Amino acid sequence: MVDGGAPDSGTPVSPPVKRSELSWSLTLADGGPLELDGGVPVGVDLAADIPVRLADFQVRLLDAASHQVSATEDIRLTDKTSVLIHPDPPLNSGSTYSVSIEPDSSDAIRDPQGQAYANAEIRFRTAGEPPPRKASHKKHHKRH
Repeated sequence: MVDGGAPDSGTPVSPPVKRSELSWSLTLADGGPLELDGGVPVGVDLAADIPVRLADFQVRLLDAASHQVSATEDIRLTDKTSVLIHPDPPLNSGSTYSVSIEPDSSDAIRDPQGQAYANAEIRFRTAGEPPPRKASHKKHHKRH
């Protein structure tokens, strides 16, 4: 006996969206290179340069726990996509962050022609020592 899979429900199933890799770069806003492993100065703006014009996307600055970090983005669309990212407040020293490009309101990042792109992320670490951990304020109870 050959198993033909699930019975035909009569509802057509859309094939998965084919997503192209998104080629992009992340630099310091002043044009300087981004040292990904512990060389990013705190208090600087970042620039994401994407060589295609995107239509449905969002850029997010995330901390190491994938929580969104407060930042403003200045997006410029020409024949390409440029995003200036201004963290506010400045990033912590010695900490890991990432900039991700994700779909905004659909299933995939898209350009105006409808081409879908895979989500993209660049991780980096800021220069300096990490901030001290907050002391735990647990009360100790004495046993009598």
